[in-house]
Amino acid sequence: GTPLFSALLNYRHSRRQPVSAVLDGDGVRLLDGEERTNYPFALSVDDFGDGFGLVAQVDRTLDAEAIGAQVLAAVEEVTRALAEDPDQPLCELGGLDPAALSQWHAWSGGDAIQAAVAAATATTLRAPTPTSTSASASASVPASMAATVPELIERQAHARPEAIAVIASDGQLSRAELEARANRLARRLIARGVTPESRVGLALPRSLDMIVGLLAILKAGGAYVPLDPSYPPARLRHMIEDSRIALLLTRSDVLDRMPVSEGVPTLCIDQPDGPDASACDELPLPALAADQLAYVIYTSGSTGRPKGVAVAHGPLAMHLQAIGKRLELTHEDRLLQFASISFDAAGSQWMAPLIHGAAVVLLPRDGWSIEEVARTVRREGVTALHLPPAYLRQLAAEHAGGRLPVRLCIAGGEAWSAADFHAARDAFLPRRLVNSYGPTEAVITPCAWDVPAEEIERLGDRPTVPIGRPVGDRTARVLDRHLSPCPAGVPGELYLGGTGLARGYLDRAGLTAERFVADPFGAPGSRLYRTGDLVRWGVDGELEYLGRIDHQVKVRGFRIELGEVEAALKTQPELRDAVVVAAPGASGTRLVAYVVAREGRVADPATVIAEVARTLPDYMVPAAVVVLEALPLNPNGKVDRRALPSPEPQIADVFEAPRGEIEAAVATLFAEVLGLARIGRGDNFFAAGGDSILSLKVVALGHQRGWRLLPRHVFEHPTVAALARVVAEIHADTAGAATAPSVASSITSSVRSAVVPLGDKARAAGMPLSFAQQRQWFLWQLDPTSTAYHIAGALNLHGALDVDALRNSFDSLVRRHESLRTSSGWARAARWSSGCKHPARPGWHSPCLPTKRRRDGSSGRRST
Repeated sequence: GTPLFSALLNYRHSRRQPVSAVLDGDGVRLLDGEERTNYPFALSVDDFGDGFGLVAQVDRTLDAEAIGAQVLAAVEEVTRALAEDPDQPLCELGGLDPAALSQWHAWSGGDAIQAAVAAATATTLRAPTPTSTSASASASVPASMAATVPELIERQAHARPEAIAVIASDGQLSRAELEARANRLARRLIARGVTPESRVGLALPRSLDMIVGLLAILKAGGAYVPLDPSYPPARLRHMIEDSRIALLLTRSDVLDRMPVSEGVPTLCIDQPDGPDASACDELPLPALAADQLAYVIYTSGSTGRPKGVAVAHGPLAMHLQAIGKRLELTHEDRLLQFASISFDAAGSQWMAPLIHGAAVVLLPRDGWSIEEVARTVRREGVTALHLPPAYLRQLAAEHAGGRLPVRLCIAGGEAWSAADFHAARDAFLPRRLVNSYGPTEAVITPCAWDVPAEEIERLGDRPTVPIGRPVGDRTARVLDRHLSPCPAGVPGELYLGGTGLARGYLDRAGLTAERFVADPFGAPGSRLYRTGDLVRWGVDGELEYLGRIDHQVKVRGFRIELGEVEAALKTQPELRDAVVVAAPGASGTRLVAYVVAREGRVADPATVIAEVARTLPDYMVPAAVVVLEALPLNPNGKVDRRALPSPEPQIADVFEAPRGEIEAAVATLFAEVLGLARIGRGDNFFAAGGDSILSLKVVALGHQRGWRLLPRHVFEHPTVAALARVVAEIHADTAGAATAPSVASSITSSVRSAVVPLGDKARAAGMPLSFAQQRQWFLWQLDPTSTAYHIAGALNLHGALDVDALRNSFDSLVRRHESLRTSSGWARAARWSSGCKHPARPGWHSPCLPTKRRRDGSSGRRST
């Protein structure tokens, strides 16, 4: 078992003469002897009366020489201080010998300065003499920061203009096309008043426009502020007001959902240029500086309000160039852009490929399911995956045995277990695996552990994958609470420095000063960011993540301040108190809220979750709520988080059996995914222990049963009965279509079952025409024979045409979309109105044309 303590100090009175001198004689002779201990490390102090001796016993699995040297250095430092400065505080004493200190500096340095730092042999711990390399770096802009992101992307466009840059569900762009569109939009932004340091809000769905918009804002000299349209309005309003955006870049179909205050200009990227468009084309693009603001990204805040992290161009460009080299990105790579654009990881996922000649592949807007990700990877030839460990776990489980091969597999956002690491290697067969780490304040990925597939033995018997070493021109210092270096194997807080740091928090000087501190080991003016992460150096010089020092956690790759979730819960009138913890769940870490109701009030877990979801994004909503009579307190009167009870699956006390075959099937699926013996028709999937990752498993297993579910179906209909109704409606909608024989019926069924049914909406007898319809009516009066608005097309089909399947497909479109069933006519009061007819089959004419011989000698019948 684990010993009660791991180090033993033994003070003993001893003789200087060896044991053999005492025992030998009178027929007794000492042949051999060995002193043993039950602890990994034991230090004995021998008091000889006229002096002292030290004996260290070290476990065979440890580096006895290194530990002995550390002990000797510490003792020498203490004795020196006792003789020279007995009033010196213990925290100021150094405990590392010169060799260990030199090694600590070497490990702390990034790619650009490790060699120089390793050569330095400091004689003091508090302020080692800076090397010439670090001193010169502080006096001038490093080469990696001289060029900005737009410049680096433009270089690739000039080198390979026809190469594919971006692939999305709405098309693809070559590098030349991306440059042209971004330059044009950048000039429109400048014409609308965007200047250097202007903050521009960006609210666009995953699309080509999103990448064009991001690049255009940077080219115009502005800083982008990503605004996810799916966020609750209250959170979006705070981000817009706190960042004081000078302009909102969005689309017409998104603008209505954005809580923009009056006076904030907007530019819809899908609206045509104004009459002054030609003048915009003449506007020059500004030169960008390394210290100029590039973006502001909001992270969770302990006060209950998210805080903006401001990042400049220089640190961003340095990081992107360094991480691209570390990942060995080439023009043959295609990297999947998975993360929400509101998180800094997304920046690396779209900018790093474009800078290094690779292509970026965007997931479809609703493409979060395991099936859709795998389908996108195969369809677009993705070679590099960058996903949170929890998602990688599910994806690997569905594609074990190398069924989804890629060149590069990157995990990031939370701790990556050794078991999940090996599962990913088995499923994706990558040539390289990378574990990335980093807070937003240190610009995306300040540290990474990367290993070729043939060297995975470097992981050893660690339970989790290391976070590696600094990336680029950075430092990673492991310090104790007195800012003294921690030797290998000793836990300490991770402080990140170098050129890869954010400016600080937007308009929050006090918080910036608290988290960004002076670097006592660096050049004058250099800073360190206090991460709050507990780490240690491994004996191989790799950083090992141990957990958090404060109450900040990572869930599904998102960094969350538990205080922000608690603050949102406490605004509910039913609740008197609340505390939130990160607890292990079936698919990884999840949030659990413990709440206490006010006197005379009742706290319903489902209601608490629904209310907090109105103000927080989904990844911050607790997966479970436990109602307590009072929160447990420790003797100091603080919440004793260790005494909180483990959350139990919240299912009804009285089991209500599922009704019908579909409910029974859904209940069986829920129970299988959640690991429960049974689950009732009214039980909630998430209250019973589910989370967003497990909901993807529900969708995937549902697809195996023929249910064309989407991930949002589980969120919107989380009970057995509710989800069963969705399944039934999809099947009923499928059954309502005219069936066709053989292939036609199977194609129609699979297509229609994947379509979310739209309900009919009651309409008045007539509806006023839109402006576009009025314009068309006017043009038709001028020229009744015009076909200007008729869109015609012809398809040449080879092989046997299943006419019934084609007819059923068009029937489904007409049935689904009212606009295809709408006609206009002259109504009373001398005005035009439009009306919607009931679904009806369009007319069909299917003449069989002569067979045409193809070049390959085969024949095909063409039908129109």
